[in-house]
Amino acid sequence: MSSGHYAGQTLEDLILALRRTLSEHLKQSSVQSDLSLMQFEVIIFLQSVKEATMEEIARHFRIKAPSATNHISELEKKGMIRRTSRPGDRRVVCVSLTTKAQNKIHTIRQEKRALYQKFFSKLSPQDVEELKRILTKLLT
Repeated sequence: MSSGHYAGQTLEDLILALRRTLSEHLKQSSVQSDLSLMQFEVIIFLQSVKEATMEEIARHFRIKAPSATNHISELEKKGMIRRTSRPGDRRVVCVSLTTKAQNKIHTIRQEKRALYQKFFSKLSPQDVEELKRILTKLLT
């Protein structure tokens, strides 16, 4: 769309349009298309904590335990996670990422980086620096 299409829109409208546009591009991503957003977030979470129980996953995402179990079961079917019993208490089941999930995360991050580079290539280096400055200010 031309820049004239967005002229006169509020900052909120522009932010929502940017979010929607980036989201649409990411959804079209061939690598991430076989994962739901929640499944992707779960594997990112597991990457950061290395291992978690269903209860910890449910608490982190503020969802009920059966929902967490469903997401984990789907990821297990896709070969992304493995379940193990916690040493010392075999009643507690922990989940962690497989090598397949680690590789998937790496590939998705590369693809996202390329998408963002292409998307922001419309900006001059000075515009990119100004945008980074503004975003940093908003986030601090």
